[in-house]
Amino acid sequence: RNVAITASGIGNVTPNGGAGIAVEPSAQGNKFSGNAFGQNGGLGIDLLEPGNIPGVTLNDTGDADSGANGQQNFPVELILFPERTQVEGTLRSTPNKTFRINLYTGPKCHPCGFGGEVAPLATRDADPVLDRPGEYTFGFDLGVSLPVGAVVTATADGPDGTSEFSACATEFGVTPTTVPGTCAGASSTTSTSSSSTTTSSTSAPTTTSIGPTTTTH
Repeated sequence: RNVAITASGIGNVTPNGGAGIAVEPSAQGNKFSGNAFGQNGGLGIDLLEPGNIPGVTLNDTGDADSGANGQQNFPVELILFPERTQVEGTLRSTPNKTFRINLYTGPKCHPCGFGGEVAPLATRDADPVLDRPGEYTFGFDLGVSLPVGAVVTATADGPDGTSEFSACATEFGVTPTTVPGTCAGASSTTSTSSSSTTTSSTSAPTTTSIGPTTTTH
């Protein structure tokens, strides 16, 4: 079944040696919003490849691939403008659909360059580009200036579920601070397949599956 994991407060998806949330290839329509991500060894959100292979899944043209959450494409070309009060970006996905962009910020990027130690900042629908089917743009006027050195990253919610995190962006000329970890990671805090789900905010490694998997503490 489709699952939505929504929560707030730092530490919702807690530090562990693997991915924060891992979505199995058979799982569809799972959406994650309002969650803060700690220093996970793997990706914050990992749409697993066939065989449950972890790691960053690159975007494809037209977002026509299938798999975990339909392998929803993540936002690209994220820009954090000087003074750190505005963010813009692009999403290239399926034409004629509605997409929700979830913006996150935090002090550190993941060493892969995607996601990191971040918390939710803002959300809005993406705007379709009329003469470019499948291309959408978005912008956020934050109203306040983010701290010096802050990173921003984003996910996209589409009909098939939530994407992995986008590449991090920082103010021009600033090198992002990274958390310890690897691009893949072996185990995960939350893994989704197709029948039940829970959200853990403990520091002990926990595996949660939406499907035929067990939860262990």
